[in-house]
Amino acid sequence: TLGSASHGHSLGNTYNGFISGTYTRPFGALTTRTTVRALFERSDDTGTSASGSDLAVIDVPDLDVAINQSIGSSFSEVRANAYLAQVGLDWNGKYILDVLGRRDESSLFGPDARVNDYYRVAGSWRMAQESWWPFASITEFKLRGAQGTAGGRPNFSDQYETWSVSVSGDGTTSVGKGSLGNTNLKPEFSTERDFGVDMIVNDKYSLQLSYITNKTEDLILAVPLPAVTGYSTQVVNTGTMEGTTYEATFEAQLVNQADFSWNMSVVADRSRSEILDWNRSCYSSGLRYYCDNAGMGAMWAFQHVKNIENLPASLQSMSDEFDVNDDGYLVWVGAGNSWKDGVSKNLWGTQMVDPQTGRAYDWGIPFLKTDSLDIVTYEQVGRSEPDLGWGWMNNVRYKGFNLHLHLQGQIGGNVYNEGRQRTYFELKGAEQDQFGKSDETKKPFNYYTRIYNGYDYTRDFVEPGWYLKLRTVSLTYALGPSVLEPLRLAGLSQIDLGLIMRNAYTWTDFKGWDPEAGSVLNRIESEGVFPKMRQITGYVEITF
Repeated sequence: TLGSASHGHSLGNTYNGFISGTYTRPFGALTTRTTVRALFERSDDTGTSASGSDLAVIDVPDLDVAINQSIGSSFSEVRANAYLAQVGLDWNGKYILDVLGRRDESSLFGPDARVNDYYRVAGSWRMAQESWWPFASITEFKLRGAQGTAGGRPNFSDQYETWSVSVSGDGTTSVGKGSLGNTNLKPEFSTERDFGVDMIVNDKYSLQLSYITNKTEDLILAVPLPAVTGYSTQVVNTGTMEGTTYEATFEAQLVNQADFSWNMSVVADRSRSEILDWNRSCYSSGLRYYCDNAGMGAMWAFQHVKNIENLPASLQSMSDEFDVNDDGYLVWVGAGNSWKDGVSKNLWGTQMVDPQTGRAYDWGIPFLKTDSLDIVTYEQVGRSEPDLGWGWMNNVRYKGFNLHLHLQGQIGGNVYNEGRQRTYFELKGAEQDQFGKSDETKKPFNYYTRIYNGYDYTRDFVEPGWYLKLRTVSLTYALGPSVLEPLRLAGLSQIDLGLIMRNAYTWTDFKGWDPEAGSVLNRIESEGVFPKMRQITGYVEITF
């Protein structure tokens, strides 16, 4: 090109603040606490940009001399206020009730939906404080429950009609419709319930168990519109999601002596979420499938056939011409042949065409599963959510030494290895190296590019997601009085020496860099990512 130039300017201002007051007063055995609070948010963002290409004058980076010019600008204002009142009641330390009401005001909604009310009610009963409590060793036993509501906000532009304006190189201006605004948008309305029990035994062991449910209605989603409207999508309230979580925490003071102590804690959790009602056409996006009763953590993808049962109905009568190879794939080999005969009988490169569907099957090459209409199927092939997540932390003190050990892991779940899939396209996958293989087991390069499947998600790259991580290990030593005494004249009171290792080691069957890639509901390790670093830190801390 003949050069280009660009200039941009953006300015953003955000203000937020609150004022609150709390009043506490006892009435005999009843203690009351009342809190009122007001909050505000202000956000103003402006931006302008200009660019040009093909400069008419050499070495003059001025937009005026650009033959092709482009100008853009943006401006947004967001206003939000919230007011809440909270009342807490405590009767003799046994019966506790907390009630909260909140009103939210937000300019992100249309004029008729900018004010919304929410609440939270929580209560607990400390049964171990009752005079009739029969278990002296259980010093705390509390039943608790809570229910509350909240609302999700849309994006700034969702209530407005959006248009696109573009100018071509010859100066022609074109205008196109984008998303149809919706001034009737309401908040995503979530209701969460939390029930649990807390207990302490002998003032040394504690256990917390929780069961949590969350239901979100009127999801804020972009839905496609009929072509007659001229707009591609509109953001609306539709659909319902629900999730459940189980949590457990156990803490123990195993040893507590003058020169030696050992404290330990174990945490575990399990979560599941699904779409109850979708109220629109089902569709897939990435590994996720959006439809009624679809799990939000489920992985959906194509899969290559691995057994005779999944052979198309049109080929069941020819099932003796198919064989399962050493990689576990069902492949066409022809009558009287096995998957080992490719080189010896010069069969690689030959082909069979299904006389009913017209679909071609290459000798020895995997093929995708299809339905009764000869359409490639898209099925659930894994789950991002683990069966169980857990952690184990230990703090051990012996005289001047302190050891901290943190293990974390998960049982079950899957991770999609997108980086490994990409190596099949680049012909760099470890499995593609045929050195040392016999003629019977060697595969041509198109065998692996067929598994690669044009970068579409396939079951072949869904890998086990279990792992055990030594997440943190640290050792510190505090120098004793016998060492510090000669130095006290210099004003020293304490010296600590420490060594910390983070991301120390990972045990897993996952073939990528990190089984915690992606998010809890979408475990994908993308191509081009780097492994997490192991960090080792040593320090000396001197206190005067």
